[in-house]
Formats: sequence, structure tokens, C-alpha cells
Amino acid sequence: MSNYQVGQKGNGTRAGVKTWGKMLFYIVIGGVVGGTASMLILILRETGGFTGLDGIYEEMLKWMPAVQTAAFLILFLPSLVYYIRAARGMKRMYSDEEDEQNDQDQGKAMLISSTNIIVEFLLFGLAADPDYDGMMVSVGLFFVFTIICCIQQALLVFQIKRRTPIMKGDPLSWNFQKEWEGSMDEATKMITYRSGYKAYLVVQKGQLLFSVLAVIGRMLLSTGAFPVIISCGLWLVGNTVYTKNAMKNKLE
Repeated sequence: MSNYQVGQKGNGTRAGVKTWGKMLFYIVIGGVVGGTASMLILILRETGGFTGLDGIYEEMLKWMPAVQTAAFLILFLPSLVYYIRAARGMKRMYSDEEDEQNDQDQGKAMLISSTNIIVEFLLFGLAADPDYDGMMVSVGLFFVFTIICCIQQALLVFQIKRRTPIMKGDPLSWNFQKEWEGSMDEATKMITYRSGYKAYLVVQKGQLLFSVLAVIGRMLLSTGAFPVIISCGLWLVGNTVYTKNAMKNKLE
């Protein structure tokens, strides 16, 4: 065996030991964090700490329509400002710097609008309580605000298409994402794929954390099995879709 082969074998062994060491470290850290969280939950339950949280929730329900409206306006107005600024910038666009600024404004508007929809879903979920007298009002506000956000996002897509004519796709079509991706140039696709992979890694770690918290909640707070099923189910779907597409792309 040559010195090079011996060196390669030694490097492989050290890399394997390092990998197993990292796994053991993460397992220990996970155990410490999980144990600490369990102890804190037990302490809060024994001392009545969750009673205060129930009181906050009940008080929030009383003002839920106002909370929904305030949350919508706080997020909608900045996204509208970015949309208008991008529209004005397109009229006077003369340089690459101005084009980049318009792209940033449109991206921020889309991000804030998407966040607005998520927040409205969250508040709608909190208000979906059969014992809450104002539930139907909250449901109505949820649909109105969500529709407004969807219209805003469609207008943003049309604005982006005017700035970048090569982009194709109707935001009201079921095949919009596929058509939009197909019209991207290679540089834009690479940015999208890298961003998607980073998002996948973050979601994988988040799903692990949420699954652990769901199990702890079931054991100590009687939250039931449904949160565990949902969290692990989403984790499984994300992992399966990513692996399937990775294998498919390798074969192409």
C-alpha cells in the first residue's frame, strides 16, 4: 500500500470519528435541551404558570378582530409602500443599480405579503374556538384580509413580468409555479435552487425541534397526538419530496 493510500485511509478514519463525535455531541445537547424544557414545563404546570397564559389567551380573544386588523395593517402598509416604490422606480429606471433596487423592493413586498397571510392564518387558528362568540367575525376578517394579500401578490407578479418580460406564468393558474420556473434564466434558477436548499435545511431542523416539542407537550400538557402526527407528517413529506427529486435529477 502506497503512502498516499495510507494517508487517504487515515483521513477517512479521522473523518468518520469526527462525524460520529458530532452525532454524539448533538444527541447529548438534544437530551439536555429536552430535559431542561421538560423540567420547566413541569415547574410551570405545578406552580400554575399556564393559568396566566390561559388568561392572556382569553383576553386576546375579546379583542381578536382588532388584533387581526392591526396585524394586517402593520404588514400590509409596508408591503404596499415597497410595491408603489418599485412601480415608480420602473418608470425612471436607467441603470443596473436602479433595476437592482426595484428587484429588492419587489422581493421585500412579496415577503411581507406572504408573512401577512401566515400571521392571519395563525390568528384565525387562535380564533377558531367554538366557545368564542366572535368567531364568525374573525373568520370573515380572515377571508377578506387573505384575499387582499393574494390580490397584492398577483399584482406583484404582473409587475415583475413587466420589468422582466422573459418571465412567464399566470398567477391565477394552477401551473403558475411550473411555468414561472421554466421561464427563468440559468442564473435565476441557480439562486432559486440554492435558496430552496437552504430553506429545506432550516425546515428539517425546525421540524425536528417541533416534533420534540409536540412529544413533550403530549406527555406533560395532554395536547394529544394530533400535533405529533402533523409535525412528523410534514417532516416526512419534506424529506421524501427532496430525496425523490434529488434521485430523479441525478438520473437525468
